[in-house]
Amino acid sequence: MFLQDKPITTNRLILKNLTIDDVSESYESWVNDSEINRFLELRHLTLNKQDLVNFINTMNESEDNLMLGIFLSESKRHIGNIKLGPIDKKNKRGVIGLMIGEKDCWGQGYATEAIGGLTEYAFNVIGLNRIGAGAYASNIGSYRAFEKAGYHVEGKLLSYWKSDGGYEDEILVGIVRDQH
Repeated sequence: MFLQDKPITTNRLILKNLTIDDVSESYESWVNDSEINRFLELRHLTLNKQDLVNFINTMNESEDNLMLGIFLSESKRHIGNIKLGPIDKKNKRGVIGLMIGEKDCWGQGYATEAIGGLTEYAFNVIGLNRIGAGAYASNIGSYRAFEKAGYHVEGKLLSYWKSDGGYEDEILVGIVRDQH
C-alpha cells in the first residue's frame, strides 16, 4: 500500500522501496554481523538471502509498513535500510527504525539525513501527525541522529531490553507535525 511511485531524495541519499535485486552479499552480511546488529532484535537470528527476500516481499505487501533502502545518491550504493511502521492510520502515527549497515558510512550523518527525509514524507505525503522511535540507551549514535533530525527525547523505559550485560533502558524519541 505504501509503495512509492518515486524515491525520496535528500542532499546525499535516495530512499527507495527495496526489491529482491537489493538482497546482496553485503546486505546479508550486515544482518548477521554482531557489531552492526547489536542493537537490533534480529541479532538473535541467522538470516540468509531467502529470509531477506521473504522479509522484503512481506514489507512491500504490508498495508502498515514502509520499508526503504538507503542508497548514496552519487554511487547508488546500498548502505542501509529505514522503516516507517507499523503505521496507525486511525491515530495518524508511526514508528521509525533504521540500520546503517556499511560501517564506513557510520558517523557521517546519513542516519540523520534518512530520518529527516522519511519524516518529511510521513508528514507531507502520508499525512501522519506523530512519529516515534526507540533506541537502546547505549546506542547514543541512534538517538542523537533522531535529535539532530528534530526529534525530542520523550522518556525512558527502564530495563526494557535484555542484553549481554543484563538489562538495558530504552530511550524514546518523538516528533509531532505541528512542532516540526
